[in-house]
Parts: sequence; structure tokens; C-alpha cells
Amino acid sequence: MKTAILISNTDGAQFKFRGELIKALRNNDWHVTSVSSKNSPEGSYQDCLKEISNDSYFLDFFRGGFLGYIKTYLHLRKLLKNSKFDIIHAYGHEAAIITILSCRPLHNKKLIITFTGLGRLYSIDANIFYRALKIFLNLFYRIFSKNVRYIFLNKEDKFQLILECNLKSDNVTLLNGEGFSFVAGSSDPSTIYKSANNINILFAGRLIKEKGIVELIEAMSYVRSDFTLLIAGVVDDDLGNLKIMKDAIDGNIKNIKFIGFLNNLPEILPQIDIVILPSKYREGLPRILIEALAYGKCIITSNAPGANATVINGLNGYILDKVTPDSIAKCINLIDNIFIGNAEEYSKELFFKKFDSKVIISEILTIYKKVNDINNI
Repeated sequence: MKTAILISNTDGAQFKFRGELIKALRNNDWHVTSVSSKNSPEGSYQDCLKEISNDSYFLDFFRGGFLGYIKTYLHLRKLLKNSKFDIIHAYGHEAAIITILSCRPLHNKKLIITFTGLGRLYSIDANIFYRALKIFLNLFYRIFSKNVRYIFLNKEDKFQLILECNLKSDNVTLLNGEGFSFVAGSSDPSTIYKSANNINILFAGRLIKEKGIVELIEAMSYVRSDFTLLIAGVVDDDLGNLKIMKDAIDGNIKNIKFIGFLNNLPEILPQIDIVILPSKYREGLPRILIEALAYGKCIITSNAPGANATVINGLNGYILDKVTPDSIAKCINLIDNIFIGNAEEYSKELFFKKFDSKVIISEILTIYKKVNDINNI
């Protein structure tokens, strides 16, 4: 039986985004070990991961501060040293750094890193601190990850890190996200947001400035009266102090409803007409947009790498020229019920062609086989 260890910095990301992969691996007679933080900002997923994995470990990562990160390193180092894994797969910068350090020189030829998004460090408007961290990170990848295989979720991230980190192109793979398994469902009757005459827009994700949420709230002052914006997510500490954000949360803006964190997004998607993500953040390939495609929803998003791959401009939605209130409002006002109806076919076709979990997981299993074949030579 082959063995794999999957390492993510949060248990929420591990379960929601890698749960289908873990199940598929086990169905193919893999022994799967899960490593993640003790709990995500939105709550614990420990029981969920214990149910689907053969073994589960819950560590601190940076959630326990610098000391917690050191403890995580020591624990992961011991785990990798004492167990023989055929595949070691880390997701995101935080997990990648600690896994690379824990692997060397033990198993780095078995290591795969998925860049789920380059994040704040690689944003065009990153501050001096993030720019300095980016320089450090690029240098780290150049020095310590020579034999690692990389997976990117959009071509812009791929080309940027190949150039800046001198990655070997032979060790790089581009995937269309992490996969989503579509199961048709209906709305939870306890949370009905849809009325006969309004068009529902959904923003779902971390509520941070880089995702354009402030510009979106401002834009709602300039859209038609038949639009309602539903905001779902956990509010970032810095953003929560802004008056406009407080007004939106408290229900003081007439066409905006704050609904908090959603544990099961498919329960609300049948009530949604438009999914919007005006992000300036380097996200990889946003899961919310993949789910929107699966449900045949209209999409409005920025021209950010990854996000723009989910829109056929003018057919299933619109790509923003700029992330400004005026640009957002302009795109929203272009959409009516006829456009929404026509967008459904284009969105579903795009999903099943490129983003379905069956396609993505098959490609990941092919990568695992290549890594095993190389290590067995």
C-alpha cells in the first residue's frame, strides 16, 4: 500500500479543499496521513479530517506564535523521519516552508508543493514589509527546493515563480484548481434570501481589503434597486474597524445583508444569481468561483490571475477593468434576468470541462505516479 502525507496550514482548508483528494486516494488503496493546524478561524474541522483520513495530526503552525511554529517543525520533522511516505504534499507558503525544512535531506525528492495562491506578498501594491518577505521567500525557494515538484493553479503564478525562483520547468505542473465535486442540492429552508423580484449577489470569502470588499460595498450605492448583496465570511480585524464595514454588518445599508460564515455554501447557492469576487489578492484559483460555475451562476470578478479563468467575458459574466466602485457598479448593472439565464449553460459547461474534481484528481494521481516512478529508479 502506498502512503501519502498531506500538509496544510489550516484544518478547514485541508478538509474543504483536499477532502475529495483524500477520499479518492483511500479509494485507490492509499494510506493517507493529514497534518494541519488545530483549528481554522471559522471553527474546528478535526473530527471531519479524522473521519476521512487514516491518520490525522493537528499542530500549531503560526497560530501558536513563533514557538508554536518551532514545535510544529520538530513534530513534523520527527513524523517524516520515522515514517516512510511515498508522497509528501504541502499546500501554500506556510506549510511549504516548514515541510521543506523538515524534509531536508530526507525526502525532498518525494515532495510536492501546491501554490494555492501567491498571496499578499506578491500583490502589485504590497507594502515594504511584504516586499521584503517576498525577496526572502524567493531566495528560500531558490536554495532549498531544488528537487521539489510544484503545482500551480494559474499560469501567471507559474511563470512568475519559474522566473523569480529559477524553478525547473520540468518539475512544474499547471492545474485548474483543486477540484470540486458537484452534487445538485436545494437551499436550506431555514435560510431563504431569495424573493421574486430581486437579483441576489453573493460575496463569500475572507473579508480582507485585498479582496475588494470595501469597493464592492461602495458600489452598491450605484446599482439598480433590484440587486441585493449578501456578504458571507469572517471579518478581518483591521477591516472590522471601518465604518462602512460596520454599517454593512449591522444592516444599516439597505441593499446589503451580512450573513456571516457559511459552513455549507451549496445550501445557499441555489438562491444566488451572481457570485462576485473583485479581488486584488493573488489567490491561485478561488474555490468560490469554481462552485459558482458548477451551479451555473453568473460571475463578476477582477482580472486577477486564476479568477479571470472562470469567466467568458460577456457570456457567463464580466471581468472588471479595475477594482473600483464605478467599475463594479457598471458590470453589475449590465446584468439582468435574461443574461443570468443564458449564463447558466456557459458556466456549467466550463466547470465540467476544466474544473470538475474527477479531472483534477486524475491529474494529481498522474503526478504522484511520476514522482514514485522517479524515486524507484
